[in-house]
Amino acid sequence: TASVMPGLVPLPTVEKSDSYGEGLRCEVTWVDAFGNCQLNIGPEDIEQHGGVIRLIIGDDVRSARVVSHFADIDGGAIGAVVDSYGMVALSVDRGSAAETLRIGAGDAVLVFAGSPEVQTSAVTLRPGK
Repeated sequence: TASVMPGLVPLPTVEKSDSYGEGLRCEVTWVDAFGNCQLNIGPEDIEQHGGVIRLIIGDDVRSARVVSHFADIDGGAIGAVVDSYGMVALSVDRGSAAETLRIGAGDAVLVFAGSPEVQTSAVTLRPGK
């Protein structure tokens, strides 16, 4: 079984942003066979952010819902869940977070408090009666 070696896992660092405030610069420690991306942070590092975190990967800004179980992630959405090692993992329901976010082991992920992304739906307007 795999174990986390304190001397080998980099620690997250504080990151400040004019747009998003104070967050953490994390690193993807590994990607499992399902494409879940384990970060080098634990649940205590994101609990103050509430139910949504903002992820910045390169120039890409995304939101992830913090959930208790992998099954709680909405279809196609990005979720942040505590994995079996007690670390935060980024996951996509029925998909690969590694492919969706284009990240792999060693890549940087900035984590800030977030708000849900605005979702739009197509509607058809008809005259009222």
